[in-house]
Amino acid sequence: MKVALVQMTTRRNVSENLDKCAAFIREAKDGDATWIIFPENVPYLGKDQEKLEFAQDIDGQFVKLFTRWALDSKVWITIGAFPERGTATHTYNTQITISPEGVVASIYRKIHLFDVELPNMVIKESNSILPGKELVVMDLDKFKVGCSICYDLRFPEMYRRLTNLGANVFIVPSAFTKRTGAAHWHALLRARAIENQAYVIAPNQFGHHFDDRWSYGGSVVYDPWGEQLSVAEDKECVIFAEIDIDLVKETRLGMPVLGHRVFNS
Repeated sequence: MKVALVQMTTRRNVSENLDKCAAFIREAKDGDATWIIFPENVPYLGKDQEKLEFAQDIDGQFVKLFTRWALDSKVWITIGAFPERGTATHTYNTQITISPEGVVASIYRKIHLFDVELPNMVIKESNSILPGKELVVMDLDKFKVGCSICYDLRFPEMYRRLTNLGANVFIVPSAFTKRTGAAHWHALLRARAIENQAYVIAPNQFGHHFDDRWSYGGSVVYDPWGEQLSVAEDKECVIFAEIDIDLVKETRLGMPVLGHRVFNS
C-alpha cells in the first residue's frame, strides 16, 4: 500500500488551511497514494480560546468535506485531529479516518494531553481539551492500525497495548514543537517501531503558526525494523512510502520478541 503523509503549516485561517488540504490531496492522488494522512490540528492551529469557535461535531462540515474528498479521490483519508465539540469550555482533539467509500472507519480522541512549560512557551492543553478514554485499532486494507496523536508518543505502554490488540501499523499525526521535536521526535518514533515491530507513520506540522508557536516538521515513516523509509524536508510537502504487511510478518517471525514477553500488559 502506498501512503502519503502531509506536512503542512496550519494557522488561524480555517478556509486557507482547508484550501491547502484540497491541494495536498490532489498532489497525493497524483502520486498514486492509497491512503492520505494529515497531521494534528488540520483545520485550525491557534489560540485555545479561539479554537472553541471552530469546534464541530463528528457529523459537522469538516468531516463532511473530507468525506467528499475521500469519495471523489477513491482514497483513504485520515484527518490527523480537529477540534470536536465537547462542552461549553472544552473540545476533544479528535482523529477521523474515512474510507474510499465515504465511511468513517475510526474515531479516536487524544488520550494524553500536553501540559508543559518550555523556555519561552507554555502549552496547557487541559485548559481547553478533554482527554479521550478509549484505545482504537481499525482495519484498513490488510493492516490493523493503532491510532494515536502527538503527545501519546511519549507513552510506550499505550503502543504495547495497541500491539496486544492486534496493531501492526501506528499512526502518529502530530504538532510536535520545534524544540521537543529536535530533541526527541525521531528517537521516540523509531523506538515505537522497533519495540513493537510495526510501521510508524507520523505526519507532523511544520514551521511558524502564531506568536511563539513553532512545529518541528520531520514527517516520517519507519518500518518494523526501524528503518526510515521516507522523511520530509523542512517545508510544506507531501511524502510517500510503501508499506507491506509481509514485512511485518517476516520481522516478527525472524525476531520473535513479542512472543518472549514476560510482562504483557
